[in-house]
Order: sequence, then C-alpha cells, then structure tokens
Amino acid sequence: MATKKGLEIIMVWDGRALVPYAPADLEAMQTVKIGTPVRVDVERFRSLSRHRYYWGILGRVVENTPFATKESLHKFLLSCCGVVEPFVTPEGEFVLIPSSTAFDEMKTEDVFKPYFDQAMLVLTTRICPGLDLDALFAEGRAYTKYEEAA
Repeated sequence: MATKKGLEIIMVWDGRALVPYAPADLEAMQTVKIGTPVRVDVERFRSLSRHRYYWGILGRVVENTPFATKESLHKFLLSCCGVVEPFVTPEGEFVLIPSSTAFDEMKTEDVFKPYFDQAMLVLTTRICPGLDLDALFAEGRAYTKYEEAA
C-alpha cells in the first residue's frame, strides 16, 4: 500500500530474512528493483486481544464508577491520559476533546500499551481508589480469555 512515506509492506522475520507477509505485500515489494536498499522501520502490530481485554476491563468496572457506560469511562480515561485533540467550537472557543484508541490512531503496541498502563493507573487511583489491579487483571483475563502478559 502506498503511503505519504512510500510503500507500506508487512514483512515477517523467518529467522534469516524479512519476507512479505501476504500476496499483496509480495506484489508491492516486487515494485522495488532487486538490489535497491530500502529503509525498514520495525513496528509491532497492535494486539487485538489487548484491545478486547481493555474494553472487557472497562465493562467489568463501570458499574462501580460514576460513569453510565464503558464508553463514557473510556472518554474520561483518554482525557486523563492526555489522548486528546484540539477542537474549536462554533463560538471560537478552543477546547481539547478525547481522541481515540482506534487501530488507525494507535497502530502499534508501542503506542497502545503505554496508554493501557496509564489508563489502568488512573482507573485504580482516581476512579476506583484501592481497587486491586492484580485482581482486576485476573478478572479481565477470565472475562476476555486474554492470555498475554499485561
């Protein structure tokens, strides 16, 4: 896929070389002349299971918070963690509104995992002080069948 920076090609390390992940990636790589040096920025893909785990945790604790829904709790966490974007109201007032943890906004674990950790800290210190984080993680794992280390 072409991006502002050039080609975005998903590769897999096979122990000896980076190889195209899918036929579309092979096709894109074949547009590069053999022997041409290319720059590679290694990014880990975002974990769908951690995303489900995050929302599962919010769903489990929201009833013990002043928030009506896990979505409103999520927006509060975004704001507390500084995941915001500027917005100008029709009256010309500058405000910061919660942004997003969508996959196209937070593409990699290197971006989402620090947010996740900070959100869990806010959850257990500002929203539900004294909530046992280990117990919460265990309940979240059981609820979502999340198996990676949090």
